[in-house]
Amino acid sequence: MKKNKLLLVNDEKGLQEVFGRMLAESGWQIEPALDGNEALRMYRKRGPYDLVLTDIVHPGPNGIEVVKRIRERNPQQAIAVVAAFPMTMLQRVSYRFKIPVLPLPCRLVQLAKLVESATKPQLRILMVAGDPAVKSLTAACTSFEIELESTGNKALRHYRKRGPYDMVVTGYHHRGLNGVELALAIRRANPLQRMAVITNESASVVRSIQRKLRDIPAIRLKNLIDAMLQMGQTKIAADRERESALPSSIRERIDGRKSSPPLNPMAVAFLELDMGGAQALLALLDSA
Repeated sequence: MKKNKLLLVNDEKGLQEVFGRMLAESGWQIEPALDGNEALRMYRKRGPYDLVLTDIVHPGPNGIEVVKRIRERNPQQAIAVVAAFPMTMLQRVSYRFKIPVLPLPCRLVQLAKLVESATKPQLRILMVAGDPAVKSLTAACTSFEIELESTGNKALRHYRKRGPYDMVVTGYHHRGLNGVELALAIRRANPLQRMAVITNESASVVRSIQRKLRDIPAIRLKNLIDAMLQMGQTKIAADRERESALPSSIRERIDGRKSSPPLNPMAVAFLELDMGGAQALLALLDSA
């Protein structure tokens, strides 16, 4: 069976060894580079790769420059960043290059999820986040098309200019067009557009909204939270089973358990949205 090629850029040989062993067990053929110049030479000679996995601080051109030059050469190259930087800083890298990122120390399952999300085709989602019921989701959705604190009218103009999308997610309370009016306007523009309206209203109000929307689902925020908790609990159980099957030497060197707080189900659900991208959000909406 053909193995996928991965260019691994990191100047710490210990991390190269740990990452390489874990990824090799998952079917990857690892080609290591210890600095930015070596990585770029290897890419020119042997690229493209199925994935480029890089840190940020290393000799030669740093990781951001490596990403920039590789993207200039091949805009479609799958890339991910793992680095000992705060997530707030890494999110700026993620937003700039539209790539998944992960801070160190990390858990083994997080690294596996990062690789998975980087190599999957990313769906396009327009998230209209003027309503607090939707805004909390945007903390994890760094790779989506997001209209933050948007009016319904602005979101409709955005859709007409850049749509269609794989999914449109909107709250109910917006200035201008509310969520129902926005969804129906988008549906008139594109009868096939998939959408969902998320609201913090009572169950009786949601039923009234659903009658107006007909085949466009209206989802209560409480149901969404319950679905996220279930998602988190399911992931925790699956991850524990997977980790228990791995050699302890790998788990101990990558997990950083002493410095990482234990993950609760909601934190795991947000991680799944962040690392799983649009596919995870669609699965969540379907289950809510």
